[in-house]
Parts: sequence; structure tokens; C-alpha cells
Amino acid sequence: MKTRFFELEPKFVYRIENVDRSVGFWYNQDGTESHLAEKLQTANRDLPMPVDRERYTAPSGRRWICSAPTLEALLHWFHKEDFPKLIENGFTLHMYEVTEYHEDGPQTLFTREGVLSDIELPYDALYGVKQVLIVRKDLIKGPNAVRRGKMMAQAAHASVGALMRYFEKDICTSLPNGLLEPGQKHVQFLAKASLGSPLNLWLNGLFTKVTVYVENEEELNELWGKIVTYPSTIPLPAAFIVDSGLTEFHGVPTPTCIGVGPWFSNQLDEITGNLPLL
Repeated sequence: MKTRFFELEPKFVYRIENVDRSVGFWYNQDGTESHLAEKLQTANRDLPMPVDRERYTAPSGRRWICSAPTLEALLHWFHKEDFPKLIENGFTLHMYEVTEYHEDGPQTLFTREGVLSDIELPYDALYGVKQVLIVRKDLIKGPNAVRRGKMMAQAAHASVGALMRYFEKDICTSLPNGLLEPGQKHVQFLAKASLGSPLNLWLNGLFTKVTVYVENEEELNELWGKIVTYPSTIPLPAAFIVDSGLTEFHGVPTPTCIGVGPWFSNQLDEITGNLPLL
């Protein structure tokens, strides 16, 4: 079955490429080997991985370009040790919205002519995007432990609470289609995130979540202080969860966990990277 071009649903793909697009990491645009991997002495130069396939021609007569279908998949092609070298040598990370593409095993092939938008992502996006949930270990094991389902619900609150930091509540008293009756209100939540933002990359990726733990309430409070004072251009999307105490904790409101992200993984690791996995 032949691929039908320009009738496909737009798709976001990810690619690391040189400012000089004729130069590839493994192969140049004309199909010759670039030997750039050996020149840069990157950690992945001997790993099996998809080759740059701009030298191949699509049935439409245009050249194929290789890319990864998700940001997470692209990160499997490179080692973190490679990123500074790539940046220093003119490589940048791009998110393309394409309409002319073909799935080819672990990669997605697309053409320049089928590109709807091209967004150069920030350096931090090279390390991926994730959400981190931090729970109190003393509420899971030991004399203060509560029901397992209770803590699962608390972690869910933390995940949703942090995610909702990206949204603004908007109350409308009228709609263009006129469906509202007099006195009725329509509530909607609008995302405060653009293409290429951590939220956008996370929603178009694998919704990566990591659950770690601290020992007790004191450590949870200390960690929250680091999150709210982290030097970022905007406050980290985070939620500090305090259970009301209606079903556990003998009626006493009790801090249980924290959710932070989605955000750039390397920045979150500066805060939570030393915490053990739950």
C-alpha cells in the first residue's frame, strides 16, 4: 500500500541537526559519510542507530529526512555526555510539525516540503521532560502508615495539582453558539503553554512520571522550600498536598506528598535527583 502524501494528519517529530543542514552527524546530505561522530568523540559513535537518510528519495521525488517520533525516542539515540559537544558544534534540537512522512521502524522519515512549523527547542529539552511525585515514606511503612489506597490517591492529587498550575480558570456568561440560558455560567480551563513548552512536550510524549520518597514531614517541608525558591524564569509547576484528615490522621490536616512538573528533567534532577525511587 502506497503512502498518500499531504492527506496525513499533522505529526510532531524531533530531530537534532546542524545549523548547516548539509552536514549530518553520521551522513551528509549528499550521502557521503561525515565522520563527525568520530571527530567529536561522542559516547555513542559505535552504537547501532538510525542513519541520516536525506540521501534517500521519497516516492514524491523529495528527499527523506530522519527524525524520532517522540522526544523520548530521540534521547535513546544519544548519550547525555554528547549534548554539550553537539551544542558547541552547531547542533540544535528541533520539533517539526509535518504532513508528509513515513514510519520506518524506530524513526519517522519526513520531507522539508511537508513541514508546517519548525520550533527550535531550548537546550534543557535535550534531557527530556518529566513529572516527579515525592511521597512520605513514614506514611507508607511503620507505625504511622496509612492505607495504601490512601497514599495512591494523595500521589494522584499531587500529579493533577502540579499539572493544573499550567491552566487558568475562565468563567464565561455567554457562548458564541448561544447555548447558555440567562444566569448560567460556563467554566473552562485554558492552558498557559505554547508549542515546545515543557507541558506541550510532555503531552505529546510519554507522560513520564517518577515517584520518589522522603523519610518524613520535615524532609518534605525542606524539599518544598527548594522547589519554591528554585531559580527559574517562571515558578516551577508544583503542588504541596495536605490531606484534610477526614478519613485518616485522626482529623488532623497532614502534609503527604508533593508533585512537581512536567518540567525539564535536568532541572528537576537538581532538586530531586538524589531521592530514592519508591
